[in-house]
Amino acid sequence: MQPSNSVSYILGFCAAVCLACSVVVATSAVGLKARQEANKELDRQKKVLAVAGLIKEGQALRPEQVRELFQKRIKSVIVSLQSGKIDEAATKEAAKFDQQKAKAEPKTSRKSPKNMAGVDRLPLQGLVFLVSKTDMDAKGNGFSLNQYIFPIEGKGLWSTLFGFIALASDFNEITGLTFYQHGETPGLGGEVDNSGWKAKWQGRLAFGQKGSSPSTWKAPKIEVIKGLAGNAKEDPYRVDGLSGATITSKGVSNLVRFWLGEHGFGKFIQNNLTQSPVHPAPIRPMPAPIRPMPAPIRPMPAPIRPMPAPIRPMPAPIQPAPIRPTPAPIRPTPAPIRPMPLRPTPAPASRPVAAPKPRAATSLPAATSRPVPSTQPRGVR
Repeated sequence: MQPSNSVSYILGFCAAVCLACSVVVATSAVGLKARQEANKELDRQKKVLAVAGLIKEGQALRPEQVRELFQKRIKSVIVSLQSGKIDEAATKEAAKFDQQKAKAEPKTSRKSPKNMAGVDRLPLQGLVFLVSKTDMDAKGNGFSLNQYIFPIEGKGLWSTLFGFIALASDFNEITGLTFYQHGETPGLGGEVDNSGWKAKWQGRLAFGQKGSSPSTWKAPKIEVIKGLAGNAKEDPYRVDGLSGATITSKGVSNLVRFWLGEHGFGKFIQNNLTQSPVHPAPIRPMPAPIRPMPAPIRPMPAPIRPMPAPIRPMPAPIQPAPIRPTPAPIRPTPAPIRPMPLRPTPAPASRPVAAPKPRAATSLPAATSRPVPSTQPRGVR
């Protein structure tokens, strides 16, 4: 027996372990293949029902409930992408049709023309889902067309995105969008799975104005922009971009336009536009013309007789206005004179009387001398 640390022993042990593991994996893959295919088909049916609005995204349903609802409301058809016609023979086996396998087989696919969506090969046939307004029986009786659902795929930033887009019966209004497989960055390009972002596609228009004639439609106009778009009424051809995922946003625009264009399901859409009711704007009936009423017959008026000139009364004599005497001007009463208060006058200061100076005696002549008047009063002697 070789030692456990020898090279040959180690290589032999590794080979035995690898062989045992490969047998277990291969047996599991073969034994569970049917169940894997069933689960894959079940997941696809859930996505189709969700994009059609028949169930909510992530709603918990039992497998038998999903299959029953799908059978009652969804009709699958196989379409030739080159002619746009339904292949009745292939449609009978639509439940087993795998578009991805058909694309991988050289016999059932062809090289795709150069495109911005990154699609290399196209299957010769595609799978289209027709949504009924009412429940159908097992033979498809009671079908009433409501929506079309188309599979879409294309390159994002890191991976290929696979999903479905739903259009109303007029092929113009978008009613839903979903992706069921991709490898984009979570939180960035992975936001294509965000229910809030997917809800913004509802009510947008793919080709032209609502109610417009299909003859005016050209290439698809719908796109994901960088930034915010308006609501569906104000901005019907644009959808909000994914923050931090510009390349993924452009990839979504390109793949939607590709599969709704001439190299995808465009010819099928053109062939069925004449069969699908297009809802134009309602035509209001013209009101009945208003007939003018005849003018009423008016009686002839009596002849107008000239009125005599009015007799004007003589004006009254002008009487002079009486002259009123002008009143004397009113003189203002003077303010009463208030007596000034008497202030005592101080007595003059007594001054000493100077003694008269003696005059010198002068001799006057006798003729000129006058008697000195007496100081006694008159009459007294």
